[in-house]
Amino acid sequence: MKVLVANWLSSRGGEEKHVIDLATYLSRREDVELFLAVPASSPWSAEIGALPGKTLLATKYSSKLDLVSVLRLMGFMRRYKFDLVHVHGARAGWLVRLAAILSGYGRVVWSMHLLIKDHVSRQPAWTRGIYASLERFLNRRTARIIAVSEDLRRGVLRSDPGLAPERVITVANGISDPGPAAAVSTVGLVPSGGSGLVCVAVGKLQREKGHDLLIEAIALIRAEERPAALIVGEGMLKDSLGKLILDRGLLGWVHLLGFHKNVIGLLTAADIYVMPSRYEGLPIALLEAMALGKPIVAAAVNGIPEAIRDGENGLLVPAEDPEALAEALRRLHRDPSLRRRLGENARKTYLERFTPDHCFGAIYGVYAKLAA
Repeated sequence: MKVLVANWLSSRGGEEKHVIDLATYLSRREDVELFLAVPASSPWSAEIGALPGKTLLATKYSSKLDLVSVLRLMGFMRRYKFDLVHVHGARAGWLVRLAAILSGYGRVVWSMHLLIKDHVSRQPAWTRGIYASLERFLNRRTARIIAVSEDLRRGVLRSDPGLAPERVITVANGISDPGPAAAVSTVGLVPSGGSGLVCVAVGKLQREKGHDLLIEAIALIRAEERPAALIVGEGMLKDSLGKLILDRGLLGWVHLLGFHKNVIGLLTAADIYVMPSRYEGLPIALLEAMALGKPIVAAAVNGIPEAIRDGENGLLVPAEDPEALAEALRRLHRDPSLRRRLGENARKTYLERFTPDHCFGAIYGVYAKLAA
């Protein structure tokens, strides 16, 4: 089966990691001939280069309406005659699906990791309307839409009542087991006089990730119960978050670590994983923390409650509520047995529901049904 997998691969985020993990899974199957429509150079170039047996079709995805890339993709589709096209994310999702439709392809799968309205939330209102119309046009001509959470599936069907429900299915994200890893040293990052605990948050420094809410929560906790907070990721809000840390008197307590080459090592060092997001699909970093058996505090938004059950394998707090987030962190500080129990149950949930076989095996099953 000739399979084309496409994504913009613009950063080292969860969506992009999912694409690389899927490509790795497919490259190991003897019945799949893998093609990748991705940029020639990206943060994932090393991982792509290591994939056996793939064919790289360099594609730029310069903008959301990059017609040059559409024409280039149409050329690839005429030349290679793929059995199936699987595209991920918003920008590549628009461009590759348009190229496939114009090339007469019927077996097109689109994986959505966020609702389009969230992807374009910072755009002017008139452009958001254009993107919504384009999405409806493409969705109705896509053989299968894979939502990474049931919340996303419901959301896309609400956004387009004319879309056939059977075209939209849920396949939860999955990750390889990180396994035991050496903890990254946090010496110098944990102030004396605090709780001695370390909480870690991973995500792009953008508003939707809610890092400002975590900073506000840390400021609400008195010093003797306060954990150190390590925020991992890059993004446009670096300066404003740094100013907020300074304004709240949290220098030495909250650290913006930027890109880190050993996120698993940092998660291993963490006592608590925190995800204060305003909206999410089903975050890869959350699944990594679960696989590592970490107690988790997360906002009860979108797909997160489909993985985390409050009080059983993590603590859920309302969105946009620093006080509730602060109280959950205080609770974990005061109750080591609760931290241990939540972490053990998080690990069990990962093994039961979020392994590569659960996720990528299900995706391959979608391919097989469409190709039959």
